[in-house]
Amino acid sequence: GVHFADCKASEGNVSSLVAEMLVQRVAKDLRSEQPHLRGRACWAVGQFSDFIAQDNAFHVDVTSQVLERFGDEALPVRFQAAVALRKLVYDEETRAPVEGVAHIVAPLIVQIMEEIFKLMDQVGSDELVATLDVIIECFPGQVSPYAQGVCVRLADSFVRLAQGCDEDGASEENSSLAASQCCSAIATLLDSIKGQPHVFTSLEEPLVGLLTQVLTVDASGDYAYSEYLEDALDIHTYLTYYSPTISTALWTLFQPLAQSFFDWAVDYLPNINMPLINYISRDTPGFLSVPT
Repeated sequence: GVHFADCKASEGNVSSLVAEMLVQRVAKDLRSEQPHLRGRACWAVGQFSDFIAQDNAFHVDVTSQVLERFGDEALPVRFQAAVALRKLVYDEETRAPVEGVAHIVAPLIVQIMEEIFKLMDQVGSDELVATLDVIIECFPGQVSPYAQGVCVRLADSFVRLAQGCDEDGASEENSSLAASQCCSAIATLLDSIKGQPHVFTSLEEPLVGLLTQVLTVDASGDYAYSEYLEDALDIHTYLTYYSPTISTALWTLFQPLAQSFFDWAVDYLPNINMPLINYISRDTPGFLSVPT
């Protein structure tokens, strides 16, 4: 394998120059006394994560240091550490955790998620939710026992971000992207527990609440969350397919779903068909009893 410490910089040898920079500067700056340097080092780790992964020992060392930065006193450092971690642990080609570092991340999943949620309360960024999404996808066994709590917090974050009222005054566009990413993370969570139908029952309350907001009008008569309909319908499809039964709570979404279609969402018919088919096939008597 590659060992960065053995690389010697030479003119025109870009790989050696990068290796030297990572070893001599970035790795050391992760423990710098200056918060700015720690934050920039975490950022650099994220930018060069593919290169870092070429040296397994260095990859493990850097990942361990980035995990330490989750407890940093400076919020910008914690933010950059959360973004960098996603790139260190996730192989985009295989859509799986990188084997060389998964073993040091797995035992810390609960603490990692807690810190990410704290950051999300302060920073409306889709980058943070994307890291949470990757954590859920890569470590379903560690996340599933906490599925209800994760769902509640993602649903709460979605509403806050969709309203564009994040505390740090992030732009409306950033909040919108982060809200959409919350829905994606919820769908990833639901996919990871689809073999445990009983868990879906405990998730209905927060998710039915989220879906109701997307599918109904607000006080002014507008569909304020219409831009999230496609994401919401993915969640709706999971709930109506994998839940043990189509519960009374899930049936409360049927009329709003139909009304959204007739009011404005005709272009989303292929997406609407998916939960609709589940209603019809899984609870035909319930469907036939729906008032016309």
